[in-house]
Amino acid sequence: MRRRKRPYVKRARQQQQEQTRSRIVEALIELHQELGPRNTTIAAVAERAGVQRLTVYRHFENESAMLQACSGLWMARNPPPNEGLWQDFPTVDERVRAALLAIHRYFARNEAMLSKVHRDATEMTVLIPIMDGFNDYFRSLADKLAADLVADRPARELQAMTRHFVRFSTWQSLTQEKLSEEEIAEIGLKCLKQLAS
Repeated sequence: MRRRKRPYVKRARQQQQEQTRSRIVEALIELHQELGPRNTTIAAVAERAGVQRLTVYRHFENESAMLQACSGLWMARNPPPNEGLWQDFPTVDERVRAALLAIHRYFARNEAMLSKVHRDATEMTVLIPIMDGFNDYFRSLADKLAADLVADRPARELQAMTRHFVRFSTWQSLTQEKLSEEEIAEIGLKCLKQLAS
C-alpha cells in the first residue's frame, strides 16, 4: 500500500518555494534600484538570490510577471502619498503646499528606483502598464489639487500645470537646479495660484 505524503511535508515544501520566490523578488528590487530594469539580467537575479537561472524561470513565466511581482512589493513598501495627508489643512494654500511637499519628498526618498524605472520605460514596453498606473495615480492627485484651487471646473492650463508639478521629471529637473523640496513646493504654489486667479 502507497503511503500518502504527510501534510507537513507539503507545507514545508510550499514554504520553501515561497521563500525562494521572495528571495528572487528581493534580488529584482535591489538590482532594479542599482542598475535599472533594462540592465538587470536573469543571471544577475539568480546570483543575487542564490538560485539557478532555471529556478527563476520556474517561479516567473516571463519578464512581465517578474516586473509585476517586483513593482507590487516595492509599491507596498513605498506607498505614494495620499490626499489624506493634506485634506485637513484649513486653507487652499496650505493644502496645495502640503500636497506638493509630500509628493516631492516621496520622489526624493525613492529617487534611486524612480529615476532608473522612468529612464528604462522608454525602451521596455513591458514597463508601460506599470508606469501608466503610477502616472495615473499622480495625475489624479493633481486633478484634485486643481479642483481645490478653483470653485469652478479648472481651466486646461491650470490642470496641465498642476500635473506638471506632481511629475517626477519636473521634480528631478528642479532639484538639479539645487532647489529644495520646500522651494519647489513654494514655486509650484505661486505658479498655480497665479493661473487659478
